[in-house]
Amino acid sequence: MSGSRIRVAGRFKPCVHTGCFDLETFVELNQRTRKWQCPICMKNYSLEDLIIDPYFHRITTMMRNFADDLTEIEVKHDGSWRVKCKGENNNLAEWHSPDGSTYAARSEVVSNSETKQLVNSGQTIIARIKKNLSANVDQCLWLQQRRGRSYCQSGYK
Repeated sequence: MSGSRIRVAGRFKPCVHTGCFDLETFVELNQRTRKWQCPICMKNYSLEDLIIDPYFHRITTMMRNFADDLTEIEVKHDGSWRVKCKGENNNLAEWHSPDGSTYAARSEVVSNSETKQLVNSGQTIIARIKKNLSANVDQCLWLQQRRGRSYCQSGYK
């Protein structure tokens, strides 16, 4: 709407799209006309339907500490995201999980782990063995599915 970075990510609660707009700019532009139309899907809603989107608000809050030229993000279907930037080496250019943590820390766990899948008489057992480098112990985590229910257990080897 204003062409600047979103400060407060807003949307209408009934909207089915994931797109957001700057809530402050939207209210400022529309308070005189009292026409509350979503600028993305163009549907009319009431003022009570306006919400701060928690997912995109978390992202915009993290972006506040960086230059204003970081205005575009890339979002995957699983909710992971990163800032699109050209040649800049900053933390926001890395892939983040929906909670805001970076996947760099998670890749260490994946590289030090081994996944095995065993199928036995209709039951699926997925075992992930992680090497605990500080205690020099193998930690086991497994998931067992029986009759549509999942059971998770963990222990040390």
